[in-house]
Amino acid sequence: MCADRIRAAHEQLKYTIRRRMRMAGGLLIEGDGYIVYDMGIEETDGHLVGATLDSDGDAKALVEQMKIFDEGDYEKIVIRVEPNGAENVRATLESANFFCKDEEGSPMMAIYEPIDWDIKHNAYLVSQNQKGEKLLERAMPVLQESFELSEDTARRMLIGGIWTSDENLRAAVIEEEQIKSFGMLTVDPKNKVGGIYYIGTLKSERGKDLGKDIVTVLTNEGFRLGATEIILQASKLGKFVYDRLGYEEIGRYKSFWKEYRAEE
Repeated sequence: MCADRIRAAHEQLKYTIRRRMRMAGGLLIEGDGYIVYDMGIEETDGHLVGATLDSDGDAKALVEQMKIFDEGDYEKIVIRVEPNGAENVRATLESANFFCKDEEGSPMMAIYEPIDWDIKHNAYLVSQNQKGEKLLERAMPVLQESFELSEDTARRMLIGGIWTSDENLRAAVIEEEQIKSFGMLTVDPKNKVGGIYYIGTLKSERGKDLGKDIVTVLTNEGFRLGATEIILQASKLGKFVYDRLGYEEIGRYKSFWKEYRAEE
C-alpha cells in the first residue's frame, strides 16, 4: 500500500511538471520512467529545469538525455528520484557525475481527509479576476523571499503560468492590500491526486500560522474538487507544520546534482 501511495504522489509531481512546461512553452522530453524539462529559467532546486526519475525508470537512457544541458550556461542541474528509489539508480547516476548531497532527503507528505483547522487570517482562494498586474506585483516579494529568487526569475515564473494560468488554484493571505502568504494547488483528474506547491510567507510574517491557513484552504478545496489525497513536498524545517495539520510522511525524495560551474 505504501508503494502505491508513493507512486501516486510521484505521478502527481510529473503531472504538474508537464503542465508547467506546457503553459510556459518549455522543453519536455519523456522516456521510460523519466521526464527531462527546462522552462528556460535557471534555478537550482529542480522545479523549473532538471529531470525526475521513477524508481524503476531507465536511468541509463535518462543520463544520455541529460547531455542536452552540457552546452548550456547552467550552475547545477538536478535529477529528483521517486521517494525511496534512490538505491536502484544511484550507481548509474553517479557514473554520469550526478551525486546526492543530502542523503536524508526531503519528505514527501500526504493527507487523505480534509483538515480541521480554524483559519486565523484572511486566507481565501484567489479568483480568476484577481490575477492582474497589481496582484502579480504584490506576489513577487513572497516568492523572492521564500525561494531566494532574483526579481527577474520570480517575475518570469509568475508570468509563465504559475500565477496566471486558469488551471492553477491559488490561495493567499491578503491583509492591508498586501499578499503575506500564498500557495498553489493542482489536481490530476486521472489519478485524483492533488499537489500543493510554492507555499511561501514573507519573512516578517512567519511564525503566525499563515502557512497553516494557506495549506488548509488549498487542501480542503482539493478534496472538494474530488481528490482522494493531497500531497506536498516539505522542507525539513517545515515538516512539523504539516504534521500538526494531519499530513503524514510517505517517503523521501533524493536529489542528484551535477555541477556545471561554480556558484558566483
